[in-house]
This record gives sequence, C-alpha cells and structure tokens, in this order.
Amino acid sequence: MTVLSSLLRAAKVFTIAGSLIYVGFMLSYYYRQEHLFDPFVGVPPPLITTLEADASLRVLALGGSTTECGDLPLADRYPTVLQARLRESAADAVVFNAGRDWYTTRHSLINFVAQYQDWHPHVVVVLDAINDVYRSFSPALYAASPYRADYSHFFGAASNGAFPPTFEQHLYSKRYGPIVTHYWYEAPFVRERAVDYPVDRYWSLRAFRANLARLVRTVRAAGSHVVLVTQPSLYRRQMTAAELEALWFGRVFCATRIGYARYEYASPQSLEGAMEAFNGAIREIAASESVGLADADARVPKTLDNFVDDVHYTPAGAALVAQTVAQTIQEQVGAIRPPAMSPVIGRTAAAHSRR
Repeated sequence: MTVLSSLLRAAKVFTIAGSLIYVGFMLSYYYRQEHLFDPFVGVPPPLITTLEADASLRVLALGGSTTECGDLPLADRYPTVLQARLRESAADAVVFNAGRDWYTTRHSLINFVAQYQDWHPHVVVVLDAINDVYRSFSPALYAASPYRADYSHFFGAASNGAFPPTFEQHLYSKRYGPIVTHYWYEAPFVRERAVDYPVDRYWSLRAFRANLARLVRTVRAAGSHVVLVTQPSLYRRQMTAAELEALWFGRVFCATRIGYARYEYASPQSLEGAMEAFNGAIREIAASESVGLADADARVPKTLDNFVDDVHYTPAGAALVAQTVAQTIQEQVGAIRPPAMSPVIGRTAAAHSRR
C-alpha cells in the first residue's frame, strides 16, 4: 500500500509538473507571436541601389521562388549565373533578382509598376507559372475563401497572420512538417487522395493570361524589352518512385477539404497537364506580343539531376535556366539600346560618382 501511495504521489507530481511545463511553453508561444505581413505581397520587394543604375545592360528578373532561388547559394542562383553569362559580352551587365517566394504574375505586375520601372531596365525577364497554377485552389492552411480571380483568397506565407496557428498546431507541424489542415485535432487522422483534375479545373489560367499580357504591354510601354520564360518542372508522364517522392506541391497547395480529416489534391498527372497549359499560354503570348521566349521547360531535362522537388532547381538546373535565358537575350533581343534614365536615379548616381 505504501509503494502504491508513493507511485500515486509521484504520478500526481509528474502530472502537475508536466502541465505547468506545457502551460509555460504555451503561454510563451502565444506571447511571442508576431506576424508582420502585407496580406497581398507578403514581404516588401527589394529596392534597387543606385550603384547599379549606370550599367550598360540592366536586366530585371521577375518571378517567384524559382527566380529567387533562395534555397541555393547565391553563386548558384539562376539570376546570378545569368549575370555571369551576360558579362561575357557586356562586362558591366547587372541582373537584379526581384523574385520572391509565393509571387505570381499579379505580384510581378504590381511590383514592376510600383517599384522597378523607374530603374529603366533594358530587359525584363518574367518567369511565372507554378504559383499561378495552384492559386486555382483554396487549401485550408493558406486560403481565406473560395477562389477569386484577383488571387485575394490566397494568403500563402501570410496565412499565419490571417489564421494564427494554435499551440497544438504549432507542435504538430514542428514534429511532422507541413500538413493540409489548420485543424490540429484532425491532423493525426488526415486521409488524402490524388485526383486527376482536368485542365479546366485550373480556374486561374484565365487570370494568368490576363496578368501576363498586361505585364508585357506595361513593360514595353516603359521602354524595356521583354523575355518570357516557360516554367520548367519535374512533371512528366512516366516518373520514377524517387521523383514521385520528391513532389509535394499538389498535396500542400492544391488540397481541398471534402469532409472531416478528408482531403483530395491534384495528382502529378493533373499538374503536368496544368503546367503544359500554362506554358502554352506563355508561348502564345510571347508570339502574339512579339517578345522574346526562353523555353526553359523544353531545355531543362525533367530529372532529379535538375530538380529537388516539383519546380525548385539543383545548381545544375538553375544553370540550365540561366543558359537558356542568356541565349534568348543575346539572340532574340539582339542589340539593346539603353532607355532614358530616370531623373531621380540619374541625379543620385551622378552624385555618387562625384564622391
């Protein structure tokens, strides 16, 4: 009886101590929560320094994470490699990497008008597609409403600001990584199934076309050349087990809740068809608007030598994208005449040169 009493007392102490520790961590988590975000663009775009204003060849690279290449060392990112390629013929060429995670054609359009046209780039390179593709969906973890053509339903990286995760959800995601639900209590029971959605399920294709065409016309009206880049990806008809294992965009970004802990998502075959349609739109717009086309999707082999997941590159893949874009600039854009310099940038650069 004495031993049993001792065990009960120890269990009680352990339970109380464990509860206090749990409550302490929980209070600390909620106290330290801070979600600084712009609900549309997520993070402010980088500013262009005046040191780059006088380059004889100024190239602006717009796009999402496949332009930013933030998971790669700086020297291996596609805009960095592109700059090195261009400097073989233009010694002071500069490529400004304006790509950011989650960005779509709508972000690229807004940021060019609001931030970058005053830099007067000679060439604007646009690589957008995959983020527009999955904007067709409203995954519970990232979206605030059903699909909207202006993409305002999709919060993406800002979703923690719109829907702060509970402490339990935070713990679960730390242990198991990204999950499709923001209901922590259903997370252990989630069941998913892949669906071969037809291309017409990707409702954002129409918005993508409109945004991209408007961006092309806006860039040309500002006096710059345009190069559109097709989105290279790992998606193909016959994929190996290792390649299928590397895919995650469909499960996370294209998830639809159909019941308690039940979800469906776009299959790799569905995403392949969607990517073909979006890249087809890029090719059509490049032809109809008479602008440069860098067909990176056709030039980058769809293997794990070039991709780490659905669309993000290895250093080898990024180098192939850079090579394709550099060749397009040199062959299709041809001799580039510098556009008129912005008065503000011109004055600032001149002042800098006198120091």
